[in-house]
Amino acid sequence: MNKRQQKTLTAVYTKLMLNWLKKYFQPEPYRPEPETYVGPNT
Repeated sequence: MNKRQQKTLTAVYTKLMLNWLKKYFQPEPYRPEPETYVGPNT
């Protein structure tokens, strides 16, 4: 893997991590009800 690819990968992962952190640690304007929310396991 060359340096440019590595840089792009790092940027993508950083973006994903930031999105994940935002999603899980910031209060959202609304949350889906537990009854109507379908998780990946159900």
